[in-house]
Amino acid sequence: MTSAFTLPPREQVCCFTGHRDMTYSAMQEVLPRLTEAVTDLLNAGVSTFIVGGARGFDTLVAIQLINLRRHLYPKLRLVLARPCPGQADRWPAAEQTLYETVRREADLDVLLADHYYNGCMQKRNAFMVEHSGHLLAYVTRTSGGSYQTLTMARRQGISIQNLAESGISLTFPEQQGLFDGI
Repeated sequence: MTSAFTLPPREQVCCFTGHRDMTYSAMQEVLPRLTEAVTDLLNAGVSTFIVGGARGFDTLVAIQLINLRRHLYPKLRLVLARPCPGQADRWPAAEQTLYETVRREADLDVLLADHYYNGCMQKRNAFMVEHSGHLLAYVTRTSGGSYQTLTMARRQGISIQNLAESGISLTFPEQQGLFDGI
Protein backbone atom coordinates (compact mmCIF):
# COMPACT_ATOMS: atom_id res chain seq x y z
CA MET A 1 0.00 0.00 0.00
CA THR A 2 1.33 3.42 -0.96
CA SER A 3 0.41 5.82 1.84
CA ALA A 4 1.18 8.92 -0.26
CA PHE A 5 -1.66 8.15 -2.68
CA THR A 6 -4.81 10.26 -2.33
CA LEU A 7 -8.06 10.04 -4.23
CA PRO A 8 -8.26 12.14 -7.39
CA PRO A 9 -11.36 14.16 -8.39
CA ARG A 10 -14.59 12.13 -8.63
CA GLU A 11 -14.68 12.16 -12.43
CA GLN A 12 -11.43 10.14 -12.41
CA VAL A 13 -12.78 7.51 -10.00
CA CYS A 14 -15.01 4.46 -10.50
CA CYS A 15 -16.50 2.25 -7.80
CA PHE A 16 -18.18 -1.14 -7.99
CA THR A 17 -21.12 -2.93 -6.45
CA GLY A 18 -22.44 -6.40 -7.02
CA HIS A 19 -23.78 -9.52 -5.43
CA ARG A 20 -21.71 -11.69 -3.13
CA ASP A 21 -23.51 -14.85 -4.23
CA MET A 22 -22.44 -14.93 -7.87
CA THR A 23 -22.05 -18.37 -9.41
CA TYR A 24 -18.85 -19.34 -11.16
CA SER A 25 -20.64 -19.33 -14.51
CA ALA A 26 -21.99 -15.81 -13.85
CA MET A 27 -18.45 -14.66 -13.06
CA GLN A 28 -17.15 -16.18 -16.29
CA GLU A 29 -19.97 -14.55 -18.23
CA VAL A 30 -19.49 -11.06 -16.78
CA LEU A 31 -15.67 -10.98 -16.89
CA PRO A 32 -15.37 -9.90 -20.57
CA ARG A 33 -17.99 -7.13 -20.03
CA LEU A 34 -16.15 -6.01 -16.89
CA THR A 35 -12.81 -5.89 -18.70
CA GLU A 36 -14.29 -3.93 -21.60
CA ALA A 37 -16.04 -1.45 -19.29
CA VAL A 38 -12.88 -0.86 -17.20
CA THR A 39 -10.80 -0.44 -20.36
CA ASP A 40 -13.30 2.09 -21.73
CA LEU A 41 -13.14 4.05 -18.46
CA LEU A 42 -9.33 3.99 -18.44
CA ASN A 43 -9.29 5.28 -22.01
CA ALA A 44 -11.71 8.05 -20.96
CA GLY A 45 -9.37 9.26 -18.19
CA VAL A 46 -10.58 7.29 -15.16
CA SER A 47 -7.50 6.21 -13.25
CA THR A 48 -8.71 5.04 -9.85
CA PHE A 49 -11.03 2.17 -8.96
CA ILE A 50 -12.60 1.62 -5.54
CA VAL A 51 -13.68 -1.88 -4.49
CA GLY A 52 -15.48 -2.82 -1.29
CA GLY A 53 -13.63 -6.06 -0.67
CA ALA A 54 -16.70 -8.29 -0.37
CA ARG A 55 -16.97 -11.82 -1.73
CA GLY A 56 -18.31 -12.51 -5.21
CA PHE A 57 -18.38 -9.56 -7.59
CA ASP A 58 -16.05 -7.35 -5.52
CA THR A 59 -13.37 -10.03 -5.43
CA LEU A 60 -13.73 -10.74 -9.14
CA VAL A 61 -13.34 -7.03 -9.89
CA ALA A 62 -10.34 -6.56 -7.62
CA ILE A 63 -8.43 -9.52 -9.04
CA GLN A 64 -9.17 -8.40 -12.61
CA LEU A 65 -8.02 -4.84 -11.82
CA ILE A 66 -4.78 -6.23 -10.39
CA ASN A 67 -4.28 -8.31 -13.55
CA LEU A 68 -5.00 -5.34 -15.81
CA ARG A 69 -2.52 -3.19 -13.88
CA ARG A 70 0.20 -5.84 -13.99
CA HIS A 71 -0.15 -6.55 -17.71
CA LEU A 72 -1.61 -3.50 -19.49
CA TYR A 73 -2.29 -0.44 -17.34
CA PRO A 74 0.49 0.20 -14.82
CA LYS A 75 -0.99 3.60 -13.88
CA LEU A 76 -4.31 2.05 -12.75
CA ARG A 77 -4.87 2.72 -9.06
CA LEU A 78 -6.76 0.33 -6.78
CA VAL A 79 -8.46 1.50 -3.59
CA LEU A 80 -9.84 -0.99 -1.09
CA ALA A 81 -12.67 0.45 1.02
CA ARG A 82 -13.02 -1.88 4.01
CA PRO A 83 -16.09 -1.51 6.21
CA CYS A 84 -14.33 -2.86 9.33
CA PRO A 85 -11.40 -5.03 10.45
CA GLY A 86 -11.93 -8.75 10.14
CA GLN A 87 -14.14 -8.48 7.07
CA ALA A 88 -12.86 -11.80 5.71
CA ASP A 89 -12.24 -13.65 8.97
CA ARG A 90 -15.08 -16.16 8.48
CA TRP A 91 -14.56 -16.72 4.76
CA PRO A 92 -13.15 -19.95 3.31
CA ALA A 93 -9.33 -20.05 3.32
CA ALA A 94 -9.00 -19.62 -0.45
CA GLU A 95 -11.15 -16.48 -0.39
CA GLN A 96 -9.18 -15.10 2.56
CA THR A 97 -6.02 -15.54 0.50
CA LEU A 98 -7.54 -13.58 -2.39
CA TYR A 99 -8.67 -10.87 0.05
CA GLU A 100 -5.15 -10.55 1.47
CA THR A 101 -3.77 -10.31 -2.07
CA VAL A 102 -6.14 -7.41 -2.74
CA ARG A 103 -5.08 -5.72 0.52
CA ARG A 104 -1.40 -6.04 -0.41
CA GLU A 105 -1.95 -4.80 -3.96
CA ALA A 106 -4.17 -1.84 -3.06
CA ASP A 107 -2.64 1.60 -3.52
CA LEU A 108 -4.86 2.81 -0.71
CA ASP A 109 -6.54 0.72 2.01
CA VAL A 110 -9.34 2.73 3.62
CA LEU A 111 -10.72 1.32 6.87
CA LEU A 112 -14.07 2.99 7.58
CA ALA A 113 -14.82 1.69 11.09
CA ASP A 114 -12.69 0.27 13.89
CA HIS A 115 -15.19 -2.55 14.56
CA TYR A 116 -18.22 -4.20 12.98
CA TYR A 117 -21.62 -2.64 13.63
CA ASN A 118 -24.99 -2.69 11.88
CA GLY A 119 -24.62 -0.13 9.13
CA CYS A 120 -20.86 -0.31 8.56
CA MET A 121 -21.38 -1.91 5.14
CA GLN A 122 -23.71 0.94 4.16
CA LYS A 123 -21.11 3.43 5.37
CA ARG A 124 -18.56 1.74 3.09
CA ASN A 125 -20.97 1.88 0.15
CA ALA A 126 -21.69 5.58 0.78
CA PHE A 127 -17.94 6.32 0.91
CA MET A 128 -17.42 4.64 -2.46
CA VAL A 129 -20.30 6.49 -4.15
CA GLU A 130 -19.40 9.87 -2.62
CA HIS A 131 -15.86 9.62 -3.99
CA SER A 132 -16.74 8.31 -7.48
CA GLY A 133 -18.03 9.72 -10.72
CA HIS A 134 -18.76 6.26 -12.14
CA LEU A 135 -20.28 3.00 -10.92
CA LEU A 136 -19.92 -0.40 -12.54
CA ALA A 137 -22.45 -2.83 -11.09
CA TYR A 138 -23.61 -6.40 -11.25
CA VAL A 139 -27.14 -6.08 -9.89
CA THR A 140 -29.89 -8.54 -10.78
CA ARG A 141 -32.50 -7.89 -8.06
CA THR A 142 -34.23 -4.94 -6.47
CA SER A 143 -33.26 -5.65 -2.88
CA GLY A 144 -30.07 -5.81 -0.84
CA GLY A 145 -26.98 -3.71 -0.45
CA SER A 146 -25.94 -3.71 -4.10
CA TYR A 147 -29.33 -2.41 -5.20
CA GLN A 148 -29.20 0.22 -2.43
CA THR A 149 -25.76 1.30 -3.63
CA LEU A 150 -27.01 1.51 -7.20
CA THR A 151 -29.94 3.65 -6.03
CA MET A 152 -27.60 5.89 -4.04
CA ALA A 153 -25.38 6.35 -7.11
CA ARG A 154 -28.38 7.24 -9.25
CA ARG A 155 -29.46 9.88 -6.70
CA GLN A 156 -25.94 11.35 -6.73
CA GLY A 157 -26.03 11.58 -10.51
CA ILE A 158 -22.96 9.51 -11.23
CA SER A 159 -22.75 7.42 -14.40
CA ILE A 160 -23.94 3.85 -13.94
CA GLN A 161 -23.35 0.75 -16.01
CA ASN A 162 -24.95 -2.52 -14.92
CA LEU A 163 -22.93 -5.45 -16.24
CA ALA A 164 -25.64 -7.99 -15.39
CA GLU A 165 -27.38 -9.86 -18.17
CA SER A 166 -28.95 -7.60 -20.78
CA GLY A 167 -32.35 -9.16 -20.03
CA ILE A 168 -32.34 -7.81 -16.47
CA SER A 169 -34.62 -4.84 -15.93
CA LEU A 170 -34.45 -2.76 -12.77
CA THR A 171 -36.78 0.06 -11.82
CA PHE A 172 -36.57 2.63 -9.08
CA PRO A 173 -39.68 3.51 -7.09
CA GLU A 174 -39.07 7.26 -7.47
CA GLN A 175 -39.16 7.21 -11.28
CA GLN A 176 -40.77 4.01 -12.53
CA GLY A 177 -39.42 2.99 -15.88
CA LEU A 178 -36.87 5.78 -16.35
CA PHE A 179 -33.88 3.57 -15.59
CA ASP A 180 -35.11 0.20 -16.90
CA GLY A 181 -32.30 -1.96 -18.20
CA ILE A 182 -29.45 0.19 -16.96
